[in-house]
Amino acid sequence: MCALLLVSCGTAGNRAQASSSSLPNLVSPGTVSVEKGISNTVSSPAVFSLRSSPSVSLAGPLFISKGGFLVAAEANGNQSDIFQRAKPLAKWRYMGSIPGKVAQLDFDSLNSGFALVGATIFSTDSLYSTSDGGRHWKLVSTGRYVQVHFFSSQNGVALASPPSGPGLGAEILITSDGGRSWTQQPSSALSRVGVFGSNYASFSFISDKVGWLAIGGQPAAGSEEKWLLTTVNGGKSWTQVCSTPPLSSPATTQPNSPGLPMGGYLSQVRFMTPSLGYLVLARGGRGGVLKTVDGGLHWSGEQLLPSNDYRTTAIKEFAPSTPFGGIAITQAGSIWNQANTAVPWKEIYPPYRAMSISFGSGKIDISTEKGRVLALDSNPSNPPKVLGNFGINTESVNIIPGGEIAITSTGIEMKPTGKAWVKVPGPAARQINEGRFLSSSVGLVVPGPQSSALDTTLNGGRSWTKVPLPFLPFSVDPVGSTNWWVIGEVLGPLVPNPYKKNIHVRTYALYHTTNAGRSWTEYKTSWGRSGILVGVNFSSSSVGYAWTESTLFSTTNGGKTFVSHRLPNYQLIPNPTSLASVSGGRAWIVSDGYPIFETKDSGATWFPFG
Repeated sequence: MCALLLVSCGTAGNRAQASSSSLPNLVSPGTVSVEKGISNTVSSPAVFSLRSSPSVSLAGPLFISKGGFLVAAEANGNQSDIFQRAKPLAKWRYMGSIPGKVAQLDFDSLNSGFALVGATIFSTDSLYSTSDGGRHWKLVSTGRYVQVHFFSSQNGVALASPPSGPGLGAEILITSDGGRSWTQQPSSALSRVGVFGSNYASFSFISDKVGWLAIGGQPAAGSEEKWLLTTVNGGKSWTQVCSTPPLSSPATTQPNSPGLPMGGYLSQVRFMTPSLGYLVLARGGRGGVLKTVDGGLHWSGEQLLPSNDYRTTAIKEFAPSTPFGGIAITQAGSIWNQANTAVPWKEIYPPYRAMSISFGSGKIDISTEKGRVLALDSNPSNPPKVLGNFGINTESVNIIPGGEIAITSTGIEMKPTGKAWVKVPGPAARQINEGRFLSSSVGLVVPGPQSSALDTTLNGGRSWTKVPLPFLPFSVDPVGSTNWWVIGEVLGPLVPNPYKKNIHVRTYALYHTTNAGRSWTEYKTSWGRSGILVGVNFSSSSVGYAWTESTLFSTTNGGKTFVSHRLPNYQLIPNPTSLASVSGGRAWIVSDGYPIFETKDSGATWFPFG
């Protein structure tokens, strides 16, 4: 698909303009000829440089300090990349990498910190330290670490799993030499506590003496047993504050009952004073934030972020009070900030989540998940310019000579440069699934909900011509008024199915016409693991891309041969409008997220745009 760019796919010289105001009506679908001998050369997997910032999901371990700085770890092959954000409104900075997969981060300053690197999901076997913010790391010791907290570069406390592995009888360890050696502390309160892994344990200290330890047991079906313990001597001894009541207890269903709820997976505990504290249940469908005002004896639900946001606002990490106000990171990877308690929470990262992209006239436009149409500045440090907002029905934006066109599921909008948006007359269809415009006159849309036809206009929507197809169109990319590339789906024979009827084999192929659909050439090859093509984008009649969610295919000879690059699991191309390209091997992709990635070698290597 013209990567959401209709005209962005090339210059006017590459894309022919219409010479008439309409096309003759076709009564029946055009004929199809199969291009034989299509080869697909499987090249090395695409390489993505992530070192400017972590991926937008922020799926790895996170740490929010009392001072308001953030640290994130992200798995990258056999190592983890470390990123810092000096304050909430600052940008992420790549600091360095550490061998293995990080399970927990703990920093007492921007420079001094520790990381647990895991061997299994139940415990970690390596403690690393840094004195330069994560640029360099050294192995301090090995052990059965589950969670650590350091008061300084030398003094700290650790929760360790039992020698036999996950189960009852966790251990508390104390160090005074930066984690090189540890002394086990006797703790009868932990003998009845089950430890399952680093993800389900959390320390919180309000001084070097007073603190809490929350532990979650084995998660199952959205629930887990939980325990809360407290210490007044820096972790040398612990007493239980509360736990999850037995399932047979009425307290499990009564509001404001003593103890911790069974529902939700424990992620974090954060106390502000001896009485005020928060418990984050960020994992599982029952995630949320609980608040206590009596030191942890009783807990009640707390709705901090708006619940009607486009994406989930269930909190993953939370710092109620820092020099910059409250900071929260959601399960979806958004960072929220409340400057003070008198103002509402505000989402401050990411700046956008791009759903579609278009390149043309030397600039990039995107549409976001909330329906905003944004023009990105040539200087990435400048904020994008909001061109319009059409809500969640927005499908894509096309840069055309002299303006933009936005495709929504219910209509078409055009914005001449420097002027307001105006509605373009659309085809007689209940909805529009996808569309591309080459200019203010020439456009091609896929009508919905499912139709074996395309609608095309040569006069800016004043009239539309329906083009019947021998396949079901999914993605379109016109390079001229009669020269179109289309991803099509064909139903095959019925599949025997004891539960449902009329289940057909579905095959996907790339189709090309140079005569507005009178005849088609079908291009078949091995389209990756899934075989389900998602989009197509050509910058000329010969140079272009097709893709599945996980594999990108490029051609320089009009589809006669392809070179494919498999994408990493964290970077997919999910939509028909997720890619934009120009000649010379340059292209951009979006993945319902942030940042945008750019390639200059036809998809072999990618780096964050800007």
